[in-house]
Amino acid sequence: MKTLIQNKYFTLLLVALLVISLSFAFVSCNKEQPGDEPAGGETPGAGESQAPGGGGNDSTDSGESGVKPPSLVGITLKGETYTYDGEEKSLAVSGNLPDGITVSYEENGKTDAGEYTVRAKFYFNGDYVDGADLTAKLNIERATFDTAGKFKNRSVNFNGEPQSIELSEQLPAGLSVSYEGNGVRSIGVHTVKAVFSGDEKNVIVPEPITATLMIVRGSYASEGLQYTLVDGKEYKVTGYTGDKDFAVVPPKYNELPVTSIASNAFVGNAALAYVWLPASVTNIGNKAFADCTSLTELVIGSNVEVIGSQAFASVPMKEWVLPDTLTVIGQGAFKGTELESITLPFIGGSRNSSNAYLGYIFGGANAQYVPGSLETVVLSAQCEEIPAYAFKDCSKLSTVTLGAGVKAIGNGAFAGCASLRSIYLPQAVAEIASDAQWYDSPFINCADDLMIVMQGDMNPDFGKFWCRLNETKGALVIYMKEYDDYLKNGESYRDVDLSDARLAAIYVDGAKINGFSTTKDDYSVDFDVNYGYKKVNAKVYSAAATLSIEQASRANGGVATVTVTSGDGSVQRQYSVVFRESGILKTSEAIVNKNGADATVTFVIDDGNTQTGGYALEFLNKYSSYLNISFAIPTRHFATLATKTNDDGTVEYVMSTDGKYTYTVNEDFYNFWKTVMATGQAEIVNHSHTHLYWGIDDAGGVTEYVNSKGEVKVSTVQPIGSSTKEIYASKQIIEDLFPKLMYPEQRSIGFIVPGISVKTSDVTIDGVTYKTYNTYFNRLLKTAIENGELIGARGTFQVNDTVSSRSKVILPSMLDTVNKRMGTNAYMIVNANKGATGIENWTAFIDHAIDQNGWACFCIHEIRPAESSGHFILKDDADALFGYVEDKNVWVASYTDAMLYYCEWSTAELDAEYADGRVKVTLTDAERDDIFNMKLTVKVNIPGTWETAVSGGNAIEVHENGDGTRFVY
Repeated sequence: MKTLIQNKYFTLLLVALLVISLSFAFVSCNKEQPGDEPAGGETPGAGESQAPGGGGNDSTDSGESGVKPPSLVGITLKGETYTYDGEEKSLAVSGNLPDGITVSYEENGKTDAGEYTVRAKFYFNGDYVDGADLTAKLNIERATFDTAGKFKNRSVNFNGEPQSIELSEQLPAGLSVSYEGNGVRSIGVHTVKAVFSGDEKNVIVPEPITATLMIVRGSYASEGLQYTLVDGKEYKVTGYTGDKDFAVVPPKYNELPVTSIASNAFVGNAALAYVWLPASVTNIGNKAFADCTSLTELVIGSNVEVIGSQAFASVPMKEWVLPDTLTVIGQGAFKGTELESITLPFIGGSRNSSNAYLGYIFGGANAQYVPGSLETVVLSAQCEEIPAYAFKDCSKLSTVTLGAGVKAIGNGAFAGCASLRSIYLPQAVAEIASDAQWYDSPFINCADDLMIVMQGDMNPDFGKFWCRLNETKGALVIYMKEYDDYLKNGESYRDVDLSDARLAAIYVDGAKINGFSTTKDDYSVDFDVNYGYKKVNAKVYSAAATLSIEQASRANGGVATVTVTSGDGSVQRQYSVVFRESGILKTSEAIVNKNGADATVTFVIDDGNTQTGGYALEFLNKYSSYLNISFAIPTRHFATLATKTNDDGTVEYVMSTDGKYTYTVNEDFYNFWKTVMATGQAEIVNHSHTHLYWGIDDAGGVTEYVNSKGEVKVSTVQPIGSSTKEIYASKQIIEDLFPKLMYPEQRSIGFIVPGISVKTSDVTIDGVTYKTYNTYFNRLLKTAIENGELIGARGTFQVNDTVSSRSKVILPSMLDTVNKRMGTNAYMIVNANKGATGIENWTAFIDHAIDQNGWACFCIHEIRPAESSGHFILKDDADALFGYVEDKNVWVASYTDAMLYYCEWSTAELDAEYADGRVKVTLTDAERDDIFNMKLTVKVNIPGTWETAVSGGNAIEVHENGDGTRFVY
């Protein structure tokens, strides 16, 4: 009976399965395919909205099969609010999905800030469950950065180094900062501004904030200042022998005040760039700083009374602010300068002097002595009079600001100031050459549309001259009640209706916009994406109207805004100029030296011994910030290979069962080089093992051969496998003794092998033909390189003629094949190359590499303390050679790094394209990635509108080409 029941149930089960199978077959032929395939069993998160109890309601079936989906009760989708951080945000249902149920999402996985409605759609056995959708809000808020307390004032004692202030907290994703006013070293109070930028869609960009950087003298006083005691009660500075590019004079020396700078004290010091004088100094002597041709910043103190003749002659400072305490300025004090702006308490050599001409302090009486670069003169409140002809014929002056103390303006004071468009006369002015004829007017022959603006109501004394002024060519007088109403844009026309605010024209890069109309508010112009937005200018009809222009920038979306406001503020109009991208971005498509260096320099110590290593260790510590040295050392110094003699008399090397050479370690030598390697600026590379057998084959025995110098050699103890041993035994010993010491991130160590570019055919000497086996050795090298066992090989050549040899500086194009890598050359330094000019022979190769944007590789056999025979460089010359590159923009690379870099460079291909506000750079190379994995530096142009650039989420520095286009590395 038991068996019968089992069979009966089995039969029923077969029938049921058959029915179900047919039903599903029917459904599979007729069901509608969902538009969005579900992610099987996707349940990565939590939820909010709850699904209906049976996939929508109790009567809902899935498809047409008649099979109801399981209940979704307890499955929810919960909304979430995040803060933008550059990472993708998603919602996901929570609860245990029944068997057969899968879910997919719409509007999920968002990165940018915004509010998104995420929809979860359910499927049962692949069929969409109608009515079971869940929705929830995914809200990504813009990132914010509270600047409060993040940009703090800083006070620091002067030490000659540039000082800066930076934010004390890391910025959120999408926000970057740049600083204005950082990197200063001068004593005083400096304002530093932090300016923020970012994508407004994802981050709220804070307003700029400022902090105060105070650099105080403290107790600092420059060494090398020379003092002379005067009358036993004060000191004057008489000279400076220091080697710094700055000089800080203390207020006291030996507890007595320092009151003056003697004549010629600093004359001709071409190194000085910054000088600080204390308030105790009241007198600066004749030619005290004359011909200090690098001096760009000088603080003269607030109590200086006398500046001597030619005190600052030929000093290249662009702006001077002289204190009100001055009583005398010697003739030619600023002779030969190229000033752009100067602030003075009086005109001429002294107050009320007969030398009351601007040209006097530049070397003479008239305008021909005034530098053409001078455009701005500011007279302080201490100045009470503008003497007659003070500025006569200063045709380049465009801005003259008179202090509130000016009471009188003399005959012809500004005559011939053709660039002067407007001038503000303070209310104190009571006399303007009232007895002058029109041809002696203070403003005769100024600009045709000169505007004279005076504060307050018409001064009666000024009114006496109205008739004379009116006869002055082109002059126009406007009276303003407040200084803020003063016309600042320098343009003027005859319409002085203060309620007028009409625009006359808009110019883009000097070209007037075609079809301009005062009734139209918006204009569009094209710009070349390579060079950025053009400059917008404008003119107004009304002399009383003020004009402000916000130039187009990346921050404002490429829209320039021109705002015109009437003199009384009652009318304002705005005009927009929208810039549209045009042209194709010109990318340089150039792979350059690492980090944009001008050249690469490599130093290899070849056949190095303990003495050489000791000196090199000294140099490594001395130039630790940048110096790398590669040591190519025969490994027989480290280890002795085990050999055995066979019954037939041949000698061969002992190999272990795993195929490795057996050797014993020279502990003293090994421990010394471990110390050298521990500095972290050096590497040991494969050179050879014995440096004896690399010119012969692996047969063993006694062989005659010719080496690279053409010398006949006879080996009486040549072991079997000698050439192979020179490569592979040396490689094994280095990897065993120095595992991952030099290049922990790489799978293999860099290698240099000798003997490349030597004779590769038989040679006949004195009628005897000798066999040369270098071809065999080179074939071994080629195989090792192709197998990734070596990354390259070098030959050497001796150079005695500097000029003819410079053409052999390595260029990247020389490394485009395996064979080229085998031909990498290095300059062999030998005593004969020292010559009369010493180190200059070798630095010439570095300079030439910089000219070629290439690689200079030096091969130094030994460093010795004194003259002797052999291949070496003197210790002092090595010091000069290593130090020469310190101030150069070069990459001082190890041999391995340089070879890896240039091998990749030689096979690399770069593609750059610009679209949708992005520059996409694709870089590929044909080398093996497991060995050649150096990061290449690529120079790529970017749109000229970009003030900043970001790559991989990190800000990168923007540079400018000579033609004004911009690029990044």
